Amino acid sequence: MGKKNIESALMERPFNDLTTSEKATVLKARFDKEASMPGAQRIKTREAIGEEYGLSGSSVGRLLKLNDLIDPLKDMVDRGALYAEVAVQLAFLPENEQQIVYKVAKETGTKVTANMAIQLRSHTSMLTDGFVRRYLRKEPIKKKYYKVPGRIVEKYFQGMDPNMVDSIVEQALEAWFGKEASDV
Repeated sequence: MGKKNIESALMERPFNDLTTSEKATVLKARFDKEASMPGAQRIKTREAIGEEYGLSGSSVGRLLKLNDLIDPLKDMVDRGALYAEVAVQLAFLPENEQQIVYKVAKETGTKVTANMAIQLRSHTSMLTDGFVRRYLRKEPIKKKYYKVPGRIVEKYFQGMDPNMVDSIVEQALEAWFGKEASDV
């Protein structure tokens, strides 16, 4: 099926039933049609086209940019494996660099984050396999801290030295998890 036939087939389906990349294709076809009209007839802007589809002008712009993605990255967007906001950042990379990002992300099982994509984009035209691997390292899990509710502090630890409180909590947790392990 030729490009024109694909676009026509997509335009016949309800817009909301299309995948993200299909929406991008439809909007590009619509935008290109407007852009090819003589100046006086070309009154459609991103905002006006967006209104036709229930989108903001900036959403239209982002979807249009997704057309610059390589097919494997478009597929990841459609499957939900890559957020559209992240994909837009990657769409600014040349095709060969997008290929590297896709290959490394797939090999390492890394979900590309917005921060990663922004860092990669800041080095456009300089990306190598090693460079991409460095930026796609999985981000460390942030440590979580547990705050003891005030009522428990008042009931059990009122007026105690903080080091003593830490020791008691640690002993209590060791005893609890020791009991859990023996119950298994």
